[in-house]
This record gives sequence, structure tokens and C-alpha cells, in this order.
Amino acid sequence: MGPRRSASRRPTKPQDKVKGKRKRTEDDDGEDVVMGDAEAPKLEADTVKKEVAEEPEQPKKKKAKTKKSEKVDTPKGSDGIRTLDNNVFLLSIPPGMTEEFVREYYETQLAPQNKQAEKNQLPAVLALLFLKNGYGAFIGQGVVSLRTPSLQGRVATMPPPTWNHMRPRVEQGGRLHRGPPQTEIHIRGLPPGTKEEHLIDYYDPLPGERRIKLVFGKACNFIGEAVIGFQNAATAAKAMAMGPPTIEGVQATVQTVGRLPAGLQIFVQGPMALSDDDIYAQYKGLGEDAVHRIAWRERPGKTDGKLVRLGHVGFRTEELRNKALKMGPFKASGGQVTVEECRPDKEEEKAKK
Repeated sequence: MGPRRSASRRPTKPQDKVKGKRKRTEDDDGEDVVMGDAEAPKLEADTVKKEVAEEPEQPKKKKAKTKKSEKVDTPKGSDGIRTLDNNVFLLSIPPGMTEEFVREYYETQLAPQNKQAEKNQLPAVLALLFLKNGYGAFIGQGVVSLRTPSLQGRVATMPPPTWNHMRPRVEQGGRLHRGPPQTEIHIRGLPPGTKEEHLIDYYDPLPGERRIKLVFGKACNFIGEAVIGFQNAATAAKAMAMGPPTIEGVQATVQTVGRLPAGLQIFVQGPMALSDDDIYAQYKGLGEDAVHRIAWRERPGKTDGKLVRLGHVGFRTEELRNKALKMGPFKASGGQVTVEECRPDKEEEKAKK
């Protein structure tokens, strides 16, 4: 058997590279172009895409926005009311007036201004709280939190609710001091059972109206302090001359609100345990009422970084202050207390010039 022949391959022609029937088209220059059937759909697809791209896009219709119902978290009790904005304070609330009565009054009076919100069941008054002292007794003051600033402004200017021909005093915001410093006094060391009526009765002999604001902490807890404002500085001076009130057997301390001149003060620095009692005990020999006021603050020590207590001690006369300076440093609360002159502030320096 002879050698096996290998199958010879037929040379490919250029026409074989294009499958299918041949078509003749005319390009932009008028020349003939040859292409296969497989390329025809591609051209058609490209043409369709081009035509679609040239068509102007129809403007999309905007969907109408639907208003979402507003959600309001109404805090209960004293935990949340101080964190809300738009607060209005009620002072000297008449005896017998209730939270329900006050809430109903404001909801009724604010109804015309709160119409849109009422459709979504949104109250004008978010929270209302009558404040209590350390024994849980009502002190005669309260806080009303409104839903919007405009409602807050309306409540601050409209007549307050009336109970037995008496009305509370309304104040917008939570400012502690309202009048000039020389017309106010600051009382500290009040017992937990203090009520507004205790201070009203004590200062009743003084002429004119007065503003009594008991001081509360962040959790609406009474901290044993009060600020009382009088019509003028002369009446405030008479209140200082009356001395501090004694409530439930506890004598408080009273001091003016304005800063005393440097010539009536000394600067003390000592351990963190340093207290008012230490100061009163140290200068008791100068007279029972020699110390007029004490103001404390803390800061890290310059050497070891430990907190130290700093105090400005004010005396009733410059003579008493000079005697206190001569007494020099002393020991109290387990540490050394330094005593220095108090530097005048910028206003005093300008006045001297």
C-alpha cells in the first residue's frame, strides 16, 4: 500500500471571508461598499439608536410632594421639659390653680393660631409642669413649653389665666436675673421645704412690687436658692438691711447681686473642702455680719494640677476688709488658706483714671 496522501486544502478566496449574500450600498462618497448579511442588523441597530438619540426627551413630570405628618414627642414630668425650647415661666401662681386648668386655658386661647396643627392633632402646649420643692410640695411656680416660638411669644404677651381674681406672673425664657444688679438680692441656703409664699410674706413690709424667682437645676430640682428683684436700689438696700429669712428653723444667707468694689473684698485660695462656714468662723471676731457675701469657683493648681477652691469674700466696710487682710493666711478644712488683696476690674480702673 502506497503512502497516504494528505488532504490538500483549497486556498481561501477573499469572498469566503464574508458570509452570506453580498449586498451593495452606497456610502457618503458615492462609492460601492460590500458587506455581508451579518453586518446589516448592526447597521440597522446603530441607525435606530441614532434616531432615538436625536429625538427630544420628554420632560419628566414632578411628583407632588406629600406633607408628612409632624411628630412631636411630649415629655412627661420633669425629665424632658427643661430640654425643650420655647418655655414660658409662671411665677406667683394663685393657690388652687391646677395644671389642667392652665393647659386648657392656653389651648383654647391659642386655637385660632394653631388651626393647621390641630388638623394633625398637634397641641399648642407640649408640656406643662408645676414645680415642687424638696418635699414634693408645690412652690407656686411653673413651666409651660409651647410647640413653636410664635406660640411662645403669644403666651408671653397675652393675659395669663385668672383664678379667684388672681393671675400669675408670666416670663418668657429662663433668665434668672431681670433687673439691674443693684435692684436684686440673691438668697442661698434655703431649706428643701421653701415655698414662694415664705419669701412673699417675709418681704411683704417693703413697698412696691417684687419678682421672686426660685432656682431649679436641670432636673427641675430645687437647689435652695432664690433671686428677688425690687422696684429700685433703695428698696433692695432695705431688703439687705432686714437680713436673711429664717424658714423652717433654717437661716439662709443673703447677698447683693452686683459685684462689690475691690476695696471691699479679699481673695482666698484653699483646698476643695473650703466652705462658707470656714470663712464665717475665721472672721467671726470682726462681727456677726462682717462678711457680706462669698462667691466660689474652682481651678487646677499651678504646681500639681489638683483642683483648688478660690473665693471672693466681701465685707460690709473697707475697714473690716483691711482687718481681714492683716489677719493673714489660716488653716481650714485640712489645708492652708492664702489671703490676698482683690484686684479691681476694668471698670474700676477706668473710673480711677
